[in-house]
Amino acid sequence: MKIKKYKNYLFHSREELSLELADELILLLQRSPEKPSGTLAGRFGVVLGSLSGMGKVAIKGYRRGGILRFFIRMRYLALGKSRAEQEFEFLERASEIGCSVPRPLISVSHGWPLQRTWLVMEAIESHSTLADISERDVSLLYRVMPQVAENIMKLIEQKIFHVDLHPGNVLIADSGKAYIIDFDKAGTFHKSRSLLRDKYLCRWRRAVIKHELPEVLSELLSAELRRKLDPK
Repeated sequence: MKIKKYKNYLFHSREELSLELADELILLLQRSPEKPSGTLAGRFGVVLGSLSGMGKVAIKGYRRGGILRFFIRMRYLALGKSRAEQEFEFLERASEIGCSVPRPLISVSHGWPLQRTWLVMEAIESHSTLADISERDVSLLYRVMPQVAENIMKLIEQKIFHVDLHPGNVLIADSGKAYIIDFDKAGTFHKSRSLLRDKYLCRWRRAVIKHELPEVLSELLSAELRRKLDPK
């Protein structure tokens, strides 16, 4: 991992960053994020832009939840790896096992001892979330669910625990390719794969019920994952 300090920013990337590229990125970091829309879209959006040599990128900022968000909304103590660095590593790990995820490019931190952090990723081409697709195009839902389940199964096989896996965190590009996003706070699961599968299905179904999405979303995923993990 290459590390560059510049203008009180700390950049971590696989390739060396030029100062010109760092300046471009700093300008993007100052933009307001896009307002999220759609079912299960989350509270915060991303900044969309372009970087020389990298093309279109999506930049995710990290914000606090809980009571602390009323006092320190976007800053964290600079202790150990930042949330952006940790998510970068899990995205790389997921990609290495063949799971379709946005390619992480750069993690950025700013300030000390309280810091803001961002993750720069490749932008996914025009897309819809699986949650939105389930409400408007059931035939497409049936076509993409085997691919979605295959991606989730790869996470299960490697015991990668995506703590917030729901239909809003699955993107379907216009090409038909499925991507899993938002690996913030992901971790390694230390119990059985069947238990991890059940945790994924429970979280998924809870989101379907809460947001009144079509029940077929849960039925299809459950059938696919149970078949793959319990082939008999």
